[in-house]
Amino acid sequence: MSQTELAGFGGVAKQTLISYEKGSRRPDVEFLTGVAEAGVDFAYLVSGKRAGARVVADVDWQLLGAIFAGLEEACRTLNIRIKAEKRSELIRVLYVHFAADRAVNTDELHRILSLAV
Repeated sequence: MSQTELAGFGGVAKQTLISYEKGSRRPDVEFLTGVAEAGVDFAYLVSGKRAGARVVADVDWQLLGAIFAGLEEACRTLNIRIKAEKRSELIRVLYVHFAADRAVNTDELHRILSLAV
């Protein structure tokens, strides 16, 4: 799949996608949802490692979206910038942490984020 195709699935310009790849911008929930709905291996997109169809199919996209939104809000509130490599690992940890409840506890997310940076 080309960068232009991937950008189109996410509803962004190719240059925006390139800025995501470089780590100078972060994708929003709409981009991630769009590419996931197009069948892109989300685990590979975030981590660079292939997850396989079963893992991707089992992702709770609503929870993942809430984690992205909560993380963005927490970073703004706490005035924190997180590098792309660290952000993807943090999202994975947060997903595992909040998966049992299938919901994001904002206070707990802030606490975890303050410990992570």
